[in-house]
Amino acid sequence: MKPDEHRIYGKNVAIRGEAVKRFWARQAATAVGTAGTLLGNHGGEDLTAMKNALDRKLFRECTEGKKQRILEFGCGNGRWAELLADVVESYAGIDFAEEFIAKARAVFQGDGRFRFAVGTLTDLPMEFIRVGGRYTMGICSGCVMYLNDGEARKFYESVEALPVEALFFKEKVSTMEQRLTLVDFPSKELQTDYNVVYRMPSEYEEFYRSALPGFRIARKGWEYPEEKGIWAETNTYYWHLVRA
Repeated sequence: MKPDEHRIYGKNVAIRGEAVKRFWARQAATAVGTAGTLLGNHGGEDLTAMKNALDRKLFRECTEGKKQRILEFGCGNGRWAELLADVVESYAGIDFAEEFIAKARAVFQGDGRFRFAVGTLTDLPMEFIRVGGRYTMGICSGCVMYLNDGEARKFYESVEALPVEALFFKEKVSTMEQRLTLVDFPSKELQTDYNVVYRMPSEYEEFYRSALPGFRIARKGWEYPEEKGIWAETNTYYWHLVRA
């Protein structure tokens, strides 16, 4: 690949799923604590602290601070579980990386509200999910950007059939009028050849309309203030969906 071929604008091209899995397996093996993200620092500002504060604020606004029975897809080592611990009635977290699940179980050991299981977004552990009964909220944050379109659709179609009353989705998206796909992008910061799809918000909403017909969008918007100028081509967008 030529250098400019790692950044693909507009076209619907496939990223390499195996490379994504290797990247996150490495992240899982080296992760310390639950607060870390891939944001790092920008201009001396702690973006991890800012992200955690904004995530906590947005979720509480969407749920009015009420106690929640949460099902999280792509839970990592428990960042959202820890952020929302004070409003958790029960919590079930799923992640494909066994290292993440082991660390999450260690963090929440002894607290019977929290359960964790290994599973992928395209092959959800249904028996584990059903044990929790009905959930008031399903969370998926920054995971579907690592799926190709067919895989994303399959995930959303699976979610439609789950006993979940509402959804809180969040993804890093393109701020341009077209998607940006990184295919084996040589990232010095992440020290890897990075694979990810930065879709437009409208592309996600088309998924929701077609694959989640039982839900409607109750609230949506950009997470990071535009004046932060953190990234030139991407920002984070969130959606709160409720059963129609």
